[in-house]
Amino acid sequence: MRPVLIRFAQYLVVVALALGVTLWAAAQPVHALPEYAARTGEACATCHVSPGGGPRWR
Repeated sequence: MRPVLIRFAQYLVVVALALGVTLWAAAQPVHALPEYAARTGEACATCHVSPGGGPRWR
């Protein structure tokens, strides 16, 4: 591999890692609200596998 390509590949890895760490650090928890189901007219089970709400999605 040519040195220019190696340097470019290293640059891409660093940028990808920096982006991943930034997105991970900026992530905030989300909360399911029953108002969404009421507003859309869908049952909670449309999205949730567990009847109790649970974290697993369809």
